[in-house]
Amino acid sequence: WREMAMLEMLSCIGTAVTKVGEVQWQRVAVTGMGPAGLMAIQALKSRGPDEITAIDVDPARCEMAESLGADRAVRPGTKEWDALKPDEFTIVVDCSGVPAAIEGVLEKTSGRLIIFSVPDGPFSITQADRRKGNTVEYSGSPLGRPGPYARELLISGAVNVKPFLSVEIPIEQFDQGIELLRSRKAIK
Repeated sequence: WREMAMLEMLSCIGTAVTKVGEVQWQRVAVTGMGPAGLMAIQALKSRGPDEITAIDVDPARCEMAESLGADRAVRPGTKEWDALKPDEFTIVVDCSGVPAAIEGVLEKTSGRLIIFSVPDGPFSITQADRRKGNTVEYSGSPLGRPGPYARELLISGAVNVKPFLSVEIPIEQFDQGIELLRSRKAIK
């Protein structure tokens, strides 16, 4: 039942996954391997993309993404990142909220970018991105009833949230929990 604590966030991820639509034959990437990104990797993988790539600066988060189903993980600023083609991805879901991550992944995308995150600042869409036909969409608020879809993802095992439930503390220690998240000593 501890896993059901993640149902609300997974419902929101379900909205983004629904917004993405069909992913068969697509090269999908997810930026930001926090809990939302790790759930998005799994939910999108269950829909059968040609390939799914995790993108994050943290090697441990990249490793976790691969253990949860990402076909590969790439860290910006590495040789692997630099070797990516301008049309490497056809669909990207941003879960990072980092403007530089959004701008960086657009350079490697020829298709759609769905922003699930709340960007923590402005980001630019270059003329080159526009010429490639890239579109930027927001996942928006959950529409309809995403809860049953999220529940099915959990119950079926398509999404495993157990690795994110790293610390359990009483509500009286809420401030300590926030500090654990900020210092990246806890995932959720």
